[in-house]
Amino acid sequence: MSSVEPLGGLTPYATGYTAVSGGARIYWELYGNPPPPEPKPAGAQPGSDAAKADGGPTQGQAQAQAPITTGRVLLLINGFGGKIPFMGFVVQRFVRLGYQVLVHEARGLGRSAPGCPPGRQTTRLLARDALAVADAVVGPGGAFYLMGVSMGGMVCQELLHRLVATGRTSRLRAAFLVVTSPGKRWRALPWRRAARARRETLPAMRCEDDEALAARLPGMLGMLHDQAFLDGPAPPQPGARGAKPPPAAAAAEGEQAGGDPASAAAKAEPPTRRDVLTDMWQQHWRSLTCMTPEEMDGVLWHATAHQSHHMGPRRLAAIRRSGMRVGVGIAAADVVHPPAEQRWLAERLGSAEVHEVGRGHCDGCVLDGTAALVGAALAAFGDSRV
Repeated sequence: MSSVEPLGGLTPYATGYTAVSGGARIYWELYGNPPPPEPKPAGAQPGSDAAKADGGPTQGQAQAQAPITTGRVLLLINGFGGKIPFMGFVVQRFVRLGYQVLVHEARGLGRSAPGCPPGRQTTRLLARDALAVADAVVGPGGAFYLMGVSMGGMVCQELLHRLVATGRTSRLRAAFLVVTSPGKRWRALPWRRAARARRETLPAMRCEDDEALAARLPGMLGMLHDQAFLDGPAPPQPGARGAKPPPAAAAAEGEQAGGDPASAAAKAEPPTRRDVLTDMWQQHWRSLTCMTPEEMDGVLWHATAHQSHHMGPRRLAAIRRSGMRVGVGIAAADVVHPPAEQRWLAERLGSAEVHEVGRGHCDGCVLDGTAALVGAALAAFGDSRV
């Protein structure tokens, strides 16, 4: 079984950093098809005097002014502790559908960690960061689609409310909030959140090495995914070297070769999603999410943002009254955010598009599970291809 890369070999066509409050710099990547190059003046060579005549821009200036996005731009916000490749399967599917996908790493995490000052965070702060990235890449008045998964959906809620509060709702084409929660009204006081994160979150996230990850992985997959989903057959993976023989034929071949028929038949069985995801995490866990000891400081402050979140009925009603198109994706057997909380959020938002995107928390984020999630997102976006 060949190892699966979360992004499937996909590379961004633009990357950069955006300066935000407190001296932090947010790293972002843009995936999809780049816009066509700017047309050159007729009869002029790049950098020639004719190209610069009448105050016209030089080639370098034209490149600097040219937009790097065009068409459908999706601002995709990751879940707790996630790095860009964590949503790689979703990115791949949207790119194939013609979207440009803008995804970033939250302040203090991954490549956004250097220079980020320590301190408590909130989902409001992270929403301002995400909007700053959109301003820098799409343009201050540019419109975009929005999708957030889990904690990313919490950040999306705050971003939506910020668009309402600042009178910029026209910037949003549509939003889809996936397996997320409105948060808790009764939550830890701000000055107690870091201590709670040290006690509860860091021990659950920290992995010293590959062996520690391997020991923790079965329980982690069981929390993120439904058991039936994990035990189902994995879809064909790119790079597979031909089809495996059927179990009966493999058993016969094993018996003729003097081996164990049962063992040969077992080897012929197609891998399950559990097999593929286990292998992927073992190979790529450092690039998927923040789990190494060196990353725990960033995870600590990121956890305080998760604890801060609460989107009450009044603010949700403001989003509903704004007329923005907002859909909600629900996981029917989620053990991270209870389905009842997800449905309550959808009701308070008045969402016309409410879809089940899997049973487990992250079923819709990986492998063929993305078909349901992305299909639901297209319905929420009003994409005519649904």
